[in-house]
Amino acid sequence: MLKACSFSILATVLLSACMQDHPSDASSVQSSTPDTQIPPILSGEMVLQFKIGDEEFNDWVVMPELSPDRLTLECPEKEAVEVTFKTDQETRVIPVTLDQRSVRFNILVRDEVEALTELKCIPQIARYSGDFSADRETAENFEADITPVLKTYFKPDEPGIAILISEGDNTLYVNAIGISDYDTGAPRTIDEAFEIASVSKEFTTVAILQLVEQNALRLDDPLNKFFDDLPNGERITIDHLLSHTHGLPQIRLAPDYDATIPRTLENALAHIREQGAMFEPGDQYEYGNISYYLLGVIAEQASGMDRETYVRERLFAPAGMTDSYLIFNRPQGSQRVKGYNQLEDSITPRTFETHISHAFGAGDIVTTLNDLRRWQKAVSDGTLIAIETFEMASTLKTLNDGSQIERGYSFVRGEFNGMPYIYNTGDFSTHTRVFYMPSRDLSIVLNTNGTHQYDDVESSVVLLQVMGKVLNTQFLSFFGDEIDLNDP
Repeated sequence: MLKACSFSILATVLLSACMQDHPSDASSVQSSTPDTQIPPILSGEMVLQFKIGDEEFNDWVVMPELSPDRLTLECPEKEAVEVTFKTDQETRVIPVTLDQRSVRFNILVRDEVEALTELKCIPQIARYSGDFSADRETAENFEADITPVLKTYFKPDEPGIAILISEGDNTLYVNAIGISDYDTGAPRTIDEAFEIASVSKEFTTVAILQLVEQNALRLDDPLNKFFDDLPNGERITIDHLLSHTHGLPQIRLAPDYDATIPRTLENALAHIREQGAMFEPGDQYEYGNISYYLLGVIAEQASGMDRETYVRERLFAPAGMTDSYLIFNRPQGSQRVKGYNQLEDSITPRTFETHISHAFGAGDIVTTLNDLRRWQKAVSDGTLIAIETFEMASTLKTLNDGSQIERGYSFVRGEFNGMPYIYNTGDFSTHTRVFYMPSRDLSIVLNTNGTHQYDDVESSVVLLQVMGKVLNTQFLSFFGDEIDLNDP
């Protein structure tokens, strides 16, 4: 799980779960030793501020359900990295080094909510450090420019990557490196299928928008039109569900939630009713899967078609996606990329106990590089929904207080030299990254099938560095961050 912090995505920030410890006495500045529990940080709010070294302060959301809520730092040898936490009650500076195994402390909110936090140093991770300046010798020579990036991260005998870059009808670059299936020894190829996890939400969004265009649904339809007795059901709308501003709870946090049990509409609604609303509709943005599960059900109700039939006939077919399917109905004889965890001394299959039914609407699409490319074009050129509808759906949405969130519906939006682009990510067994600039019909789609122990953001780093090469720039604005790719 990746903590939602806004500092540069090139930093490695990871979470994991360990045993819960308990707080001790307070202090303002504290050094630490290996496996040391230091005094608690006191706060009156669930959102703190923190910074690493001289970086800007960013939000740290207190998460008691994670124990510990871990911040993993890349640390140079024989140097301390100072992490500063600031609350409405105190400021704490905590130096951490590679020699320390763990520095732990509780965040104590309003003298009652305890959340164990851990700071952990790891050796600096190897990153591609080639030139991104516009006047570099390899500019626009994609083979010479991009292949060294990929070879920095991926080896022929390890989990790897498949990537396709195209503009209009021209393929600018295509490559596959590494192993797809260790059981058979099959290498990665550019034609193989992979699950795209949360990128699947785009398909649910487009299904809903098609039904809106057909007057079968309205974006302001309330939730209680479709489901009875849900918290704020009369005020939560389809628009809120699409933009993750609905305030419904994360049902995986329900006391009796069990991911191994098949999800049904009845048990999903029961978990929602059990927990109640987290906040008023439109007040906050809280990314999650439950709204897209509900949207998948709503699309079935409004269309009179089951999801698989709808996606196959109304989305795949008109987009020309001939090699795609839903994860629930794998075609006979088809092969799919397998995901692996890359630990310090081993490579093991990446497995989950989550029942496949939990992917419905939120992570249920399996596709290929070429089909993803076809999808991007069909979504934005009027094939699947009106161009005006796509513009509306990909425009940054606004909260009740007038502030903007970093995405439209399921589309995350950025801009380069005044030209908007759409990007999205999907992470489960494998990691999918997609980038699309409609004005140029420029597409980057990639999938990696290895998850490093301390480098969950590797796929995003690769996407950023490839974007820099393709756009011929060392400067990018990405998810609210201004990034200099030439800055190590």
